Amino acid sequence: MTSQPLPSTASAPRPGPSQRRRAPATTPPPPSTHHATNRPNIHQHVSYLSPTQTDSPYPPLPASLSLLPRTTQHDAPAFLPILAAPAYAPLDAWHHVMDDLIRHPERNSSNILRADILEQQTCDSTSSNDADIDGYRPIKRIRRSILPRRPGLDWEMHQECTLYHRTDPLDASSIREAVVVYTPIASPQARQRFSEGWIDDPTRRLSFPSHEEQIPFYHPKVRAIAFRYFVSQPQPQSQHDGAEAAASSHDDDAERSLPIFGTHSIALVPFGPDQSAALPPTHRLARISLHLVTTLHTHTWGRTHNYVKRVHHDVVVPREAFQDLYLQLKARHASHLIATWAERTDPSKHVFEDLGIAAFLILLWRKWWGDATTGPPGGFVDVGCGNGLLVWILNQEGFQGHGFDLRARRSWATYGDGADLREHKFHVPRFVARRLERAGEGEDEGKTEPASTAEAVNGDEGDGDDDDDEAVANLFPPHCFLIGNHADELTPWLPLLSTSLGLTTGCSGFINIPCCPFMLGGDKFTSMRYIPIERDDIVPLLFPHHPSSSSLSEEEEKRVEETVTAMQRGPTSTEGGESRNGAYLSYLSHLHVNLGWTMEKEALRIPSTKNWCIVGRNLFLDSVDDVEHRRRMRTELRKRCIDAVSATTTSWSPRVGI
Repeated sequence: MTSQPLPSTASAPRPGPSQRRRAPATTPPPPSTHHATNRPNIHQHVSYLSPTQTDSPYPPLPASLSLLPRTTQHDAPAFLPILAAPAYAPLDAWHHVMDDLIRHPERNSSNILRADILEQQTCDSTSSNDADIDGYRPIKRIRRSILPRRPGLDWEMHQECTLYHRTDPLDASSIREAVVVYTPIASPQARQRFSEGWIDDPTRRLSFPSHEEQIPFYHPKVRAIAFRYFVSQPQPQSQHDGAEAAASSHDDDAERSLPIFGTHSIALVPFGPDQSAALPPTHRLARISLHLVTTLHTHTWGRTHNYVKRVHHDVVVPREAFQDLYLQLKARHASHLIATWAERTDPSKHVFEDLGIAAFLILLWRKWWGDATTGPPGGFVDVGCGNGLLVWILNQEGFQGHGFDLRARRSWATYGDGADLREHKFHVPRFVARRLERAGEGEDEGKTEPASTAEAVNGDEGDGDDDDDEAVANLFPPHCFLIGNHADELTPWLPLLSTSLGLTTGCSGFINIPCCPFMLGGDKFTSMRYIPIERDDIVPLLFPHHPSSSSLSEEEEKRVEETVTAMQRGPTSTEGGESRNGAYLSYLSHLHVNLGWTMEKEALRIPSTKNWCIVGRNLFLDSVDDVEHRRRMRTELRKRCIDAVSATTTSWSPRVGI
């Protein structure tokens, strides 16, 4: 059996694809697709509407669509048309995007955390409650709860979202107009804040705000918002605008050739007396409407032109649980930590970042071990813990564990006994080498193989620790969980450290959050590209006991595909190529898989551009039942680790500095 080569440790990473295959100098560049895919500037084509315009192509919207009740003095408040703009996407794209925006209002405002869907129903045209309203047929109703990002300042608001269709009188299958109406209604939290002043509708058992103060900051100060889509036959922009400005540039010509599928329009129900004049573009409500139609245009354009989202969050832990726990941790700890910050760095960045990491870890541990406060069987160890803030937060939340670093920081003294922080300097390649020697004891003599990581977590306490440096060995209790939070030179060593522990006293897993790009030898990672690992390369990394990929079982095939997917996830540059951050993450991913770990990646929801993490739970050999295969895989993993350590032991040294 031959071991798979590790990524380069002392030299630059392998060249990227562009360095392997260069086109001849005489080869002309491919034709530009700029004009075919460049999104039009919707601001150049917006027209502001007046409610008194008699020849408007956009009919008034019936007031009753807002669901606002009539009062004894007045009819239901009327909609005020604000603006219209061409739609460069068909109706089905508009339907899809509007449904997404109902479920994700945070895409329209950074002050919104998320929306929880309370109710949703498809309307029944035969029911009296779902009858047509002046030619508009209700299609679907969704009631949502909008949660603020700053619950100390804003409050939860409920909202009724209704989709209507207006069809051709002669052809009920032909949609002339689609409308989605957002209507704010009272939530229990809002009623606690404003006990009086609501407009009640006993028939529907709803209450509506009567003045602007009842609307939270993150929502426009209106009683209802209508998003209208008027369907038309696709036509070029030049026909849609008539003979307005002639083209003066190639970009303008290309934009005019784009098909127009219809018209977007925004209408509002403001507070106060009915408006009879058009709002100027500088009015706050007009600016908000422009922002709303711009977001709608951006997303419908992307939907039509096969936009692929580059980063998918919430793969490892669910978004809702993370956001809720993060807000709880923030409320408990943020003010105190910022007020007592002892470092020279910006407290808000570090505090909110580590609160987010702590929330992710707590949810990860609950997912793996089920208990709310127990956490990993051997506790956690923050390797290179820096200011110790993450350790303090986890200790305060009841989790056992400690952190260590080369030197103490100013913050350590402010934590008192609230955080288990240790000052220790050790040579990590030497420590790993000693662990690997111990892992190999008895293999050739046929002695019983030590228990696997999975078996150890389930109750095997492991053997004693006889490492030469007892103080260093005591830093890593049996079956501990390792944390590498921007650990710099220790970042590429975390998988080696985890594997060496997993082959001896046990390791419950790890999280590795890279920042400064170091390689195993201690030199900086400088490449902008890293050749991706193909499927045929991954199979022998995961299953060295198989002679070929054709002999994999169904479960093993699934693991290969999951690993391929995890390897491919990561940041990319704005130009679509691979960035240094993305290349470094690929390098680390190769290391983690080569050293035997089942790997997952997550883009953490933290205020940092270096927010990607690698999570490891089990060594591959933990899932192998056959004793001989386990022995061969164990020997192979140990050999891979020894090869890496042998190449770097003489060049690596611990760094003492800020």
